Amino acid sequence: MYLPQEPAGAGRAGTLPGIPTDTFFSNPRYSIHMASQFGHGFIVSLMHISRHLALPPEKAFYGMADHIEGLVIPPALRGTEVEERVTLLKKKVLWHQPGPLDREEHRDISMLLADIAVSADRILGIPDADIGEFQ
Repeated sequence: MYLPQEPAGAGRAGTLPGIPTDTFFSNPRYSIHMASQFGHGFIVSLMHISRHLALPPEKAFYGMADHIEGLVIPPALRGTEVEERVTLLKKKVLWHQPGPLDREEHRDISMLLADIAVSADRILGIPDADIGEFQ
């Protein structure tokens, strides 16, 4: 792998001339964002989670946790109730154990996802955001 080097004699204080001072991991010029197999973002990850919730409760949780890894809270929503609810969503999905409580947890996560959407809409300036009667 090629690392750029400073010209001889141009080293910073405390470094040897001609020795690379940057490493692959510490220099933003070399940072590479690898494509996620399961999606990356806020809305994208919530959309993937909602697709799992469209399945019957006994099948919904298989693979749902894969989308939690790519779930990123936008800076505009940090420190709000959206961040609190997303944290709770992550915990509920990651800690889920398949079994007799699938139906209850499916319902809880579906309601939590709806709360996240309504809260985000309100923060984004829609004061009368509502999930509606027919869900």
